Amino acid sequence: DGRKFMEAAREVAPRKPIVVLKAGRTEAGSRAALSHTGWLAGQAAIYDAAFKQCGVIQARNFEELFDMAKALALQPPAEGPRVAMVTNGAGPCVMAADAIVERGLELASYEPKTVEFLRAELPPFCIPGNPVDLTGSATSREYEVAMRALLEDPNVDLLMPFFVFQDTPLDEHIIDVVAEMRRYGKPIVCCAAGGPYTRRQARRLEDLGVPVYPIPERAVAAAYALVAYGQVRKRYT
Repeated sequence: DGRKFMEAAREVAPRKPIVVLKAGRTEAGSRAALSHTGWLAGQAAIYDAAFKQCGVIQARNFEELFDMAKALALQPPAEGPRVAMVTNGAGPCVMAADAIVERGLELASYEPKTVEFLRAELPPFCIPGNPVDLTGSATSREYEVAMRALLEDPNVDLLMPFFVFQDTPLDEHIIDVVAEMRRYGKPIVCCAAGGPYTRRQARRLEDLGVPVYPIPERAVAAAYALVAYGQVRKRYT
């Protein structure tokens, strides 16, 4: 019963996020649903509009469903769509920037005083843009300087740090540094790709309540869920 579903979703969504995965979005998928359940899946656009109207966040695939759920379980909703990135390896941020725009989010534009602070406090070869590129020589101290500045900027709603954990200058203290950033109350979604050492560091962060994703597009999907839920909360509260 679609009407009852929407009524229930409107009641629950302000208190607890709802993430749904809707299959049968194409004609072929709809036919497959009919053969399996005896029901047509229905037009995707109708479902999209209904989910949006009642505050339901929609995942595009099975992987996203769990990625979004993890972020929503660990982090607060975002106050807006403006994302700031910081990295010691800029390549993945290019892919993230594309995904951010495709999701309807925004790359944050920092206040002038934030840029001035970053230029003054970071080594001269670092780039205080979006992303803040700390280069492969980044230490935990430089990440701390950059992340504090970005989280204190009112133009930043969500922080997305990227890590090449296996870069030698990046010391183990980085885990404590990221955990400390939670005190700002803004959502943090991390991205880090690598082997066993990277996965171990990611587990340490997640044990402290900070989600980590192995590829940029998954991190952006998680960020999208936090932004979307922030919008839901504003609408209904």
